[in-house]
Amino acid sequence: MIHGNDLFNALLFHVGNPYFFNEEIGGQPTLQQRLRVMVEHTKLFDELLAPVGKPLAYMRKHYKAYVSGFQDAKAWRAKLMDAKDTNEIEQIVDELLNLIDSGKIQLSPGQNVQEKDSSAAANG
Repeated sequence: MIHGNDLFNALLFHVGNPYFFNEEIGGQPTLQQRLRVMVEHTKLFDELLAPVGKPLAYMRKHYKAYVSGFQDAKAWRAKLMDAKDTNEIEQIVDELLNLIDSGKIQLSPGQNVQEKDSSAAANG
């Protein structure tokens, strides 16, 4: 019998891509989407696993799937690994997202990035 956490883990980390089943984006999230989902998943793990263990320790080993494909990704992962709680992780990701949005972080070839006006363009 599959329990909720087992199913959650299987879906979340399927081939290191939590967007694998998302038809809206075709399984290819932007860097910003990956980072935002990483924060969301970290919060979920913190909420769901706090009573039975160390959720951040479990989640940290998966950060490479989310935090890759850009300049200094390894250094940013190291910052995340040193974070004490989900609030600090969220602050680090917010700082990183601001640098990406301002163009101060260089992306690896083939990496897609969310355009600032994408929601306005989609709405016509």
